[in-house]
Amino acid sequence: MALSLGLLLLSVGAHHVAGQSNAQVALTGNRLGNDLAVGANGRDAATGFPVFGISLDDIVLASDSAGNQKCCPRGTLFNGVTCVFPSSAVCPPGFILSGNVCVGTNLPDCPGDLIYAGGICSSPHPPKCPLGATFNPTTHQCASDYDPICTPPLVLSGTTCINPSGPSCTPGYKQEGQHCISVESPKCESADLVLDSLGRCVSHKLAACPEGTQITPDNVCESKFPPSCPTGFRYQNGDCISVTGPSCPDGASLKGMICVTDFPPVCEKGVYENGSCRSKEDPKCPAWYALQNGICVKVSKAFCKVGDDIHFLSGPTPRAVCCPAGTIPDGAGLCTMDADDEDECEDKGMDWDSIKGRCTYIPGAADCPQGFTYDAQRKSCTFTEPPKCTEGVLSGGKCIIGAPSCGPDATYDGQSGCVTKFPPKCPEKTVLSGSQCISTDDFGSCPEGTKLINGQCVSDGPPTCPEGATMDKGTCVFPDPPECPKNTKLFGDKCVGPDTPACPSCTVFDANTGNCVSTDRPKCDTNFVYTDGKCVSTGQPKCPGREFVLSNGRCVTSAPPACPGNSTYVPSAGACISRDQPSCPEGQMDGQGNCVHRELPVCSPNTTLIDGVCVSDHPAGCPENTDLCPTTGKCVARAPPACPEGTEIRNGICVAVTPPACPPGTSLEGERCVSISIPKCEGGLTFNSELNHPSKDLLSYNTARWLNGRASDYDWYIRRFQVRDLDDKTQIMEEFLCL
Repeated sequence: MALSLGLLLLSVGAHHVAGQSNAQVALTGNRLGNDLAVGANGRDAATGFPVFGISLDDIVLASDSAGNQKCCPRGTLFNGVTCVFPSSAVCPPGFILSGNVCVGTNLPDCPGDLIYAGGICSSPHPPKCPLGATFNPTTHQCASDYDPICTPPLVLSGTTCINPSGPSCTPGYKQEGQHCISVESPKCESADLVLDSLGRCVSHKLAACPEGTQITPDNVCESKFPPSCPTGFRYQNGDCISVTGPSCPDGASLKGMICVTDFPPVCEKGVYENGSCRSKEDPKCPAWYALQNGICVKVSKAFCKVGDDIHFLSGPTPRAVCCPAGTIPDGAGLCTMDADDEDECEDKGMDWDSIKGRCTYIPGAADCPQGFTYDAQRKSCTFTEPPKCTEGVLSGGKCIIGAPSCGPDATYDGQSGCVTKFPPKCPEKTVLSGSQCISTDDFGSCPEGTKLINGQCVSDGPPTCPEGATMDKGTCVFPDPPECPKNTKLFGDKCVGPDTPACPSCTVFDANTGNCVSTDRPKCDTNFVYTDGKCVSTGQPKCPGREFVLSNGRCVTSAPPACPGNSTYVPSAGACISRDQPSCPEGQMDGQGNCVHRELPVCSPNTTLIDGVCVSDHPAGCPENTDLCPTTGKCVARAPPACPEGTEIRNGICVAVTPPACPPGTSLEGERCVSISIPKCEGGLTFNSELNHPSKDLLSYNTARWLNGRASDYDWYIRRFQVRDLDDKTQIMEEFLCL
């Protein structure tokens, strides 16, 4: 019999959790275009694979942890991607499949107190050294507990023996660095010359400048006195500034370049503050509101439908959600509760999580009253609006009435205050510059023989030096060099002798350090040698017992690590490898570590395997006068729903055809029955329909749901409005309505 079948491939992949070795068998279905011919022996005629039967009863609906569903064969689970078997052992206990071998999950064993590290068994104790030495783990040597010794009077300095008295020079010389310097300084020919730090003969007098001037680093003669200005002026940055500043009219003061009155602006109404006239009354909020950070805030509780509990979730996006009663959020965005079976979840309208054995439900957001917004910080619903001013406009949290005014001949500039129409005045022959009066005729004068250059009085002529000398940065330098004693040479500003500093016997002068260094190395005790500033034992570190050898400063055993059971330690892998090949339950290895099932599924008669599911060749049937809805899978009646007499269906509910009726003397307005007679007022008051119109008189409109102090299903509306009596006086009234 030829059936249209699909090939069901069972592939085994390595899978381990918490050190356990499991094989996860993935079930994938692919529909083939060719028919399979099943022989009398129950095998496919083309491939020879065994064929077993599978019917619709063997396919069940499976869910993953997120509630996603897929049709899977009975005995398998849905992991979110495909249908998998729970687990199958491929390797012995304590081993996991890695490539084509079973690798131990535990480290190899070492005998006694030895520690396994880096493929070897090493002792936790360091190697032993001879008496008086300690093992150095950095150099892997036995270092002496004592420092090297130098022969007196030599002392150890770093890694060498030096003479503490230092080198010496012949009489008449002193040691400086690596030279013997004459105690006599270089001399210049003339007594008027002196030796400078550069070893030059220079005049002890500076280059000459005219009287009243002095030389500068730029080799110019500069006047000792600054430029001068006429009486009543002072010199500043190339200008003559009047000592008398700009003046303003009486009652005004100079501020920058303008004259500002000594009296602040005034407000006809309110209080002057920061350049504006503000009302003495602060902005106010309507009833049931609270002023917070300059905003009127009304707070209400978030709520859920009857039968749901509200939960407040934290995290990156805090929110309030509604979960069915008896469930709690699981932290992953689902409402969950423990359950025994799928039926228990279906009864509650929830999804069944077969992996974790629980019911799951995707929560919805909690509701807020109309116009309100959920505030995660307050965990409540809020409604905000700006505060209102009884007069003026709201600006910066204040009620601003208008701009201030100034007295006559002054104008408010919005910043400085009241500015007079008269500008500041300066003395004659001066002009206002910034906040100072500057002379227009005189810009400063210099003494005779000097001229003004860059704000300084500079001599017309340069400084001069004695004959034969040249000027260098204000110093007169002579060409003849200084003289040194016989057998010495000028070096910088010193006279250097021909000999180097001398050292005591058995030491040599070290020009780099300036010390007398011994030619003999520091000494160490017997059986120690001097190495890099330390005394190192001539004997090598030793390990306890013959079974240990020294390797990289550790005592390691020559025996390889031990492995459990039928396994062998492989150094390249650093693990115990089982000698047994991986095995598959009722299957065979495909050479890549996978268990491949050779049996092919077959569906019952009149069904076809499609994507791992046996699908009937005949469509589902529905009762008489109903049709199958392909999107929902439900049988839908052909006739529309029926409503009782006098009603008709609207938006899924039965609504009366006739409109609502009100008692005599009233008429229907919106959802209320309102009296047709005009309202009457007491105490000489007259009803004003315009003032009572909600679009003009309504100051606040609040909703509460309270009955006997508890939340109820009754709606209470509170309206606050103004009424005006015959004397044109107004008062605030409140009206409570129950709908």
